[in-house]
Amino acid sequence: MKDKIAISLHKETLEKIDKKIDGTNIRSRSQAIEILIKKGLALSTVNTAVLLLSKMHANIPAKPFKSSSVLDQQTEFFRKNNITNIYAIVQGGLETDKVTVIKTNEKTNGDALRQAKGVIKDNFVVMSGDIYTNFDLAGMIGKHMTSGKMATIGLMSSPTPGKYGTAVMEGDMVVSFAEKPKKPESHITNAGIYIFSPEIFSILKGSIEKNVLPELARKKQLVGYFTTGEYVHFGEMQ
Repeated sequence: MKDKIAISLHKETLEKIDKKIDGTNIRSRSQAIEILIKKGLALSTVNTAVLLLSKMHANIPAKPFKSSSVLDQQTEFFRKNNITNIYAIVQGGLETDKVTVIKTNEKTNGDALRQAKGVIKDNFVVMSGDIYTNFDLAGMIGKHMTSGKMATIGLMSSPTPGKYGTAVMEGDMVVSFAEKPKKPESHITNAGIYIFSPEIFSILKGSIEKNVLPELARKKQLVGYFTTGEYVHFGEMQ
């Protein structure tokens, strides 16, 4: 049930709002206003990020990159998007005061991420610790918050999709996901960054790519967002 309210807006603001109405995804002025409000709230509610770092990639954070280090650039990306609570869940050793380190003996990244359940209560970003990316994260957060789904996955297009997890889309929804398939069904691949709602902890088990994402796709709880921008996969360089 929705409550009715009366608000006054400048004419130019209403004109901008009306331009959002496309007759398909947004059909009315009130719906457009609600979506824009939710996006605005999203920017202030997602302030936690988690870096997932496997044992084999334990040396990546200290690698020189852009006149500093990989970890410096990763944390700068989060902070410029108003994300100040940054955790690194590591299977190997990592000594740093730039993020809060959570060490784990879990062998899979989904099981490792469960270690953060006690400290995360709201929507949060998760990124593979062996990548650097720079794109419109605020837009991805807004997409997640307005979708009402459990997860949003960052996507990109690749000429060699079999090297990555691949997604089959219907509109914005990921309806099928497979990790490094022998016969990819699309060229849309996993960019290694996600936004999860806290409900994700109820299904986190095993590998995020092999277990969690396919389950989310089957349940129609996985939204896709194309991360157009800079992307470096350090894990491929080792």
